[in-house]
Amino acid sequence: MEQTEVITHANIRYVDDKAPWYYQICTGCKQQIQFKGGDFICSKCIRRIPEPEKRFKISIPGSDEIGGIEIVLHDREIRTLLGERAETVYQQQQKACTSFPKKVKDLEKTNITVKLLITEANFGNQESVYYANNICKGIYSPETEEAECSTTHIQTTTQVILPNKLGKKQLRNCYPLLFIFNFCLKQQSMSSYHIDGMSELNFQSPQMVKKQ
Repeated sequence: MEQTEVITHANIRYVDDKAPWYYQICTGCKQQIQFKGGDFICSKCIRRIPEPEKRFKISIPGSDEIGGIEIVLHDREIRTLLGERAETVYQQQQKACTSFPKKVKDLEKTNITVKLLITEANFGNQESVYYANNICKGIYSPETEEAECSTTHIQTTTQVILPNKLGKKQLRNCYPLLFIFNFCLKQQSMSSYHIDGMSELNFQSPQMVKKQ
């Protein structure tokens, strides 16, 4: 499937403490497994997994100054934010006798700089959920390369220097969330308007117009 990546700033608006925050994987093939008949069974390895590994996965509403989208954070991204593995957080939760780990819930209101994976499914209102491909905590700017505690500098498309945690240190376009959502909504397929074409667009609130 054709895909590309864009970088954006966001604030984790809410973490649903009623939703699952991890899943189980096979210790051999690393595929997700299901609980059946009192055991965890790997359908690929065709065997019982007595002690499966845990992996983070949560869906969060991310927002900035002008809008918001649903972002799925996988294991690597949440480990980057928390600095701990899912099994460690699970053991802490069990020790505290809580229904949801405080450390995961405390991600609420966290500012992030995130790489979003844009796929064909995101075009033409087919799929409104976006998947994070890499992440770091804080809002990064090209002037300071330091995390800022606000999202006041994302009203227009800006150039952002990524910290090493997100890849090579280089200038990249950073796009507001609502701009990304509206751009994908208006395109029927990735081939109809490649995402690099974003640099030729302007946006006034939610309304997008081509630059003259």
